[in-house]
Amino acid sequence: MSIATVLLTLTILAQSNSPSAGMILGLSGKATLQRGNAQSNASLAELLQTGDRIRVETGNLTFLFCPTSERIVLSAGTSIELQADAVRIVGGSQPTREKTKCALPQVALGKENLERFGGVRGRGNPPISLLTGGPLTTIRPVFEWVPMGGSPTYQLTVKNGDDDVVWQEQTSGAKLAYPASMPALAPGMYSWEVRAQEGGKTVGEQRANFEVKPAAGLSVGNAKDAGAMLLEAISLENEGYFSEAAAYFRELQKTNPTDDRIARRLAWLYWNAGLIAATNDQMQRLSKQ
Repeated sequence: MSIATVLLTLTILAQSNSPSAGMILGLSGKATLQRGNAQSNASLAELLQTGDRIRVETGNLTFLFCPTSERIVLSAGTSIELQADAVRIVGGSQPTREKTKCALPQVALGKENLERFGGVRGRGNPPISLLTGGPLTTIRPVFEWVPMGGSPTYQLTVKNGDDDVVWQEQTSGAKLAYPASMPALAPGMYSWEVRAQEGGKTVGEQRANFEVKPAAGLSVGNAKDAGAMLLEAISLENEGYFSEAAAYFRELQKTNPTDDRIARRLAWLYWNAGLIAATNDQMQRLSKQ
């Protein structure tokens, strides 16, 4: 192998392993991404690298550019190239720009390792897939679960680290917010349990642990558009708030129902939040897709 060939190979490897420069936050229409000689359709949450070229065919594409901490929106007919510290306009109109924080995932969407999942079952007969667990930023959590078939009544019980009941409520829905009329939960470890009853019988139950762990600079429930949701989700998961990140990905899934990468991300997030039944439920859905 010649020296020139070795140098070329090292250059290609360096480019392929280069740190991400940004991420696609939203796409309404069609856009292509060119990286070297390879070209593909742009997609939500795709990580971008220096040297990438993007051309928007129809609609708009929004992306995060970390070197300048900007959220940039490209319109149809616009082509750009990502440089080390700037975005070069190759053709079309000037994009719109606004300052924003840079939050990139430590694991790219669709690249999660799911091999270790499975084998551990949730309690209950059958178990209820709880969607809230692990560290939480809020002192007034929203407790959410996957509804069961039929018309059961759910009893939700929250206990502190000493196993004392802090709050208990019944509902026919699948979501309850810790009430504003109650004293805020102090930082620390808690557990919550949902028991489903129908016809005088318990038809399902599940318990999960959570930790109230407020974090400055992280927000939950304020993001409205897809790009803002994705940024908040990534920020939360990077800090270990997996179930709150999953809440955003569930919203993103509603507008991207065929994107298997989001379904994989949810399974990965549930597992990291200690939500075993929800992980198993999500893995079963993945196996059917």
